[in-house]
Amino acid sequence: MTSLGFITLSLQQEKDYAYKLAKRAHLHNITFYRFTPNSYSVEDKNVHGLRYDHLEHDFVEDIFPIPSYLYDRCFYKNDRSSMRAKRNMRMLKNQHDILFLGYGLPNKKEVFSALQQHQSLSFYIPYTTFPNTPTEVYERLKTDREIVLKPLCGSGGRGILFITLQEKIHVYTQDSGKVNVNSFSAHDKFINWLYGKLLTESYLIQPYLNMQWGGSPSDIRLLVQKKNETWIESVRAIRKGKKGTLLTNLSQGGKISSFIESLYLYDHKTRLYVQKALEDIVETLPKTLDYAFGPLFELGIDIAFTKDGHLFVIDINSKPGRKSSSILTEKELEQIYDRPFAYICFLEQRKGVEQRA
Repeated sequence: MTSLGFITLSLQQEKDYAYKLAKRAHLHNITFYRFTPNSYSVEDKNVHGLRYDHLEHDFVEDIFPIPSYLYDRCFYKNDRSSMRAKRNMRMLKNQHDILFLGYGLPNKKEVFSALQQHQSLSFYIPYTTFPNTPTEVYERLKTDREIVLKPLCGSGGRGILFITLQEKIHVYTQDSGKVNVNSFSAHDKFINWLYGKLLTESYLIQPYLNMQWGGSPSDIRLLVQKKNETWIESVRAIRKGKKGTLLTNLSQGGKISSFIESLYLYDHKTRLYVQKALEDIVETLPKTLDYAFGPLFELGIDIAFTKDGHLFVIDINSKPGRKSSSILTEKELEQIYDRPFAYICFLEQRKGVEQRA
């Protein structure tokens, strides 16, 4: 029987999403397992984890071989446990007899470099550079006056620096929904401070994009997933941060609202431009990244709609959250939860065709 292993750093993470998938698995004749990367034994090739019993409607402890397909939902931190888990996941992904639904994206440098080189997508990518020294950051700041530094391996808005050059240099950060500012009256003090940052983290630089609408930062979140070999759009929503803040991330206090309702706040010409641009991005970006770094199964795409009327892709995530799905109907939610299993069935059918050939 085909099986799916749902992997998280802790069995306490993603419990709601895992349960909603698990209770649907038997409808596709698939056994559903949960485990952590560190619960896999290299010696006996078995896993200590949980198996979903659809008769009991609950998970039970079990020891089992690696499932037929694996769904990586691990979100790493900079701690020893995460580093060990990351090594174990890398080992699993390097084994040719183990199949993942998606193999994830590399760091932001590789992703944005690939997108900037794409003829049509580059129009939607903010000018992105990758500094090696504080001086490079300062030179870009002198040119743009307002820039954003993003960690190459960051997620959830963590570690992002908003930097402005006026009479002083101001560095804005946001943590748990609160905005903090650090000001430098002399550029050498800023350089010294930034040197410490670059010692421990690699960043990209992008221009600051004014996404403030009504005093709140707002952007567009797309969830795209594979249906067989075709990428389809599953969710299109608006993320809106708290008033007076900088980030729209839901982990930073942002909220989800309907895209359609928000779109009708604008004139007909603007609506047509936005719809066409989003169609272009959905049609081209997933296929481009899938070809360059895949195979992939799903992507979360964050798009800035700036005050001067332009759209820019500002982040891409190969492990998108599910909070943006809260605006969907029950029927639409069912389709999202069924999609991993439908994709597994497609892969199984393709495998059978290849074996017969």
